Amino acid sequence: MHDNSAFLILGGLFALACLIASLLYLASMSKCLAAVPKPRRVMSQWWVLLLLVPFLSLIWQFVVVHAVSKSLMAEARERGVVIISPKGRWFGFGYSAIAVAALVPVQVLRLLLGLGGLVLWGFWWQWAVNLRKAVEQAPGGEGADAAIA
Repeated sequence: MHDNSAFLILGGLFALACLIASLLYLASMSKCLAAVPKPRRVMSQWWVLLLLVPFLSLIWQFVVVHAVSKSLMAEARERGVVIISPKGRWFGFGYSAIAVAALVPVQVLRLLLGLGGLVLWGFWWQWAVNLRKAVEQAPGGEGADAAIA
């Protein structure tokens, strides 16, 4: 094997891990929207798939964060769920802003922004999923559509 083959293999595994994480994230955000009945849902869960479009996803992520957080918070209020951390959606907006800022041409800055964005992405994802679970477990509501994935 050549000297670069180990880096190619690690790079391929990293790309595969990123792809799997992205698909799980898409399914999770779609499921969050599906947990909210249509009258309180800001956008259809299928619009989440626009995150797969390169460059559009940089802007569309802001739309998804807004729609998921607003929809889940409206449903939580309707069902009487106490939202412990209503500012958790700002993790999503922070992640989205860092994703755009990480396009700077300075390599070290891009790496630091990427790591910070990854942390905020994880916090946002966890906040949205925990709020979805709380909404689903709460009594009441009109019943949501069947969740995909």
